Amino acid sequence: MADGVKGGEGGSFVLEWLGVPLMLVVMGGDGIPLQDHDRIVLLGDTLIEREARFGWTEKALLLATPAKGLTFRNLGWSGDTPAGLSRAYFDPPEVGFQRLVDQVKACQPTVLIVGYGMASALDAIPVATFMEEYRRLVQAIEPPPRVWVFLSPIQTNVPGRSKPSENMQQRLQAYAQAIRQLAEEKKGAYVDLLPLPSSSEGFVEPNGIHLRDAGYRGFAQRLLDVFYPGSSVLQKTLADPLADRVPADTAPSLVSRLDTLIRRKNELYFERYRPQNITYLLGFRAYEQGQNAKEIEALDPAIAKVELDINAICSEIREHDSQEKTSP
Repeated sequence: MADGVKGGEGGSFVLEWLGVPLMLVVMGGDGIPLQDHDRIVLLGDTLIEREARFGWTEKALLLATPAKGLTFRNLGWSGDTPAGLSRAYFDPPEVGFQRLVDQVKACQPTVLIVGYGMASALDAIPVATFMEEYRRLVQAIEPPPRVWVFLSPIQTNVPGRSKPSENMQQRLQAYAQAIRQLAEEKKGAYVDLLPLPSSSEGFVEPNGIHLRDAGYRGFAQRLLDVFYPGSSVLQKTLADPLADRVPADTAPSLVSRLDTLIRRKNELYFERYRPQNITYLLGFRAYEQGQNAKEIEALDPAIAKVELDINAICSEIREHDSQEKTSP
């Protein structure tokens, strides 16, 4: 079944993808259009980290919005929690939390998309503890972004079970309800991902907890509807990128180049903020190889160059759009 959007009451929209209704709540009800030079940061656990491999969110937003000069940073970290436990390395947990906060602040997000919950749920963290950590993180991010977007965790389908265990399912639902309440308090957007299929072929990995390419394509559509809810252009953009926006002989090369550049930028930035041997470069064994830490910052010009190329392609796309609008 094709994607569809049905208007709901107030600021809600019931989205359908693969025939599954999804609830999106945008405070204000009209979406949150991106602005020129927005810095969109994705933060969270494995759900967010793996998104960088596919790049659907960045590509979709770049193709759908008229805003110029957008930049994206993926700060996902496998197995992470709002307490930043995965970022502590061999340091005390509190160091991991401060590292998490510092990483967000260094990116200076104007739009912050936060997706935590799966790692905490798998560790059976009580919802009260999870939300205490979550609220602490949100309060620590100063200055706050212009736009908050909070994601629920996705559903699980552990191999060997016909459906998620009752305790796990209840925990994920409790997390989702609490995250939605936090979104309301912050006057942000909330996207419920729990109804997404957890067993569709091509949608999730065999482990039942990680999205694949098709899954992240749907993930990107959900985020598009945060910023431009109900737009049919967004549906077409993901169904057949640029097919109705630029000449047929140009679209494939533009989209292919854009996709390649986005993935390359994500790879470079991953190396920038999570370099290999970080313990030797910046940690307690920096006395051995700390002199090489300067090579980390050397990646900045390469990242900036790729982003210039990304913006150049986006400008080319807009030029085609303008020509089509003015042509008889």
